[in-house]
Amino acid sequence: MIAEIDRGELFLDETTIRAIRILWRGARWRIFPYGVWIEPDGAAVIFDRAYRPICRVRRRNEVEIVPPDQWINFKRQRWFWDGWTHPKDSAETREKLIAIVARYGLEPELRRRRDLERRGLLPRWAERPASKRSDRQEARHA
Repeated sequence: MIAEIDRGELFLDETTIRAIRILWRGARWRIFPYGVWIEPDGAAVIFDRAYRPICRVRRRNEVEIVPPDQWINFKRQRWFWDGWTHPKDSAETREKLIAIVARYGLEPELRRRRDLERRGLLPRWAERPASKRSDRQEARHA
């Protein structure tokens, strides 16, 4: 699934590309896909630059939108870009992100998150469940 994106095997129609580029121009890069976590069961969770989950992709390419404040336990992680390949500077990275958004139908969710972010309602990051925190962390969040 993610390997297909890396190899450039996705072909998109012009309407999808145009719609995503409009979203891309108006959004801040931090709400776009930044990487992927692999959960113990093999599901892939695509996350944004603030390490908030966007969606979960199961083995049969079933896509589930994940709340941005949901904590994800993962066994591996991988990034789609870094400081050297930032989408504002790299056409290749922009195209990769556009392909990911189109492949998994993320445009409506990214538009929703952009709106929440503008209104100050998008969580800054996912919160670790209380049962997973140390006593010190628990006191800090009380």
